[in-house]
Amino acid sequence: MALPAGSYLCGHPETCEKCETFDRPMGYNDKQSGDFFQVCRKCGHQWVALTAEEQRADAEERMKDALRRN
Repeated sequence: MALPAGSYLCGHPETCEKCETFDRPMGYNDKQSGDFFQVCRKCGHQWVALTAEEQRADAEERMKDALRRN
């Protein structure tokens, strides 16, 4: 499986649901959906690690926290 341009080695290890390898997966954002995917480097299994909606909600919450602190 060829990874999209802009893929990178994730900073934190995850356990692959398919082969159960605990390793740092490759990660990328899907241009169409905006979802963040991770890909196991051993078996190539791919999963949605964070949906676009979850990313948006997290960013909004961080902004609210920053505004509360000021």
